[in-house]
Amino acid sequence: MSHFRHGQWVSTSTKFDGAHTTPDGRSVGIYQRGRTDSLGGESPQHVAIVRPDGTNLVAFADSKAVDVLVDPADLTDLQPLLDLASLPPGRALTAPK
Repeated sequence: MSHFRHGQWVSTSTKFDGAHTTPDGRSVGIYQRGRTDSLGGESPQHVAIVRPDGTNLVAFADSKAVDVLVDPADLTDLQPLLDLASLPPGRALTAPK
């Protein structure tokens, strides 16, 4: 179980081409806790990496565009992002309180 809240902004020293970065070069994303939907389908916990405009970063897989969703365990030095100046422009209002 992660110590992050669902929807919390986070940063990682793992690099992603096209990702929004903090002034010190860390990639930015949003932590999503794992859940089970009403039909029993499971969605594991992940970090959605974001672009400079604050939308999800996408990549191509099997000839389809998919969001870049990464298991938190696969990210290096994952930390809460608390510095409002490091958020993508226009997304500061969704910062953790």
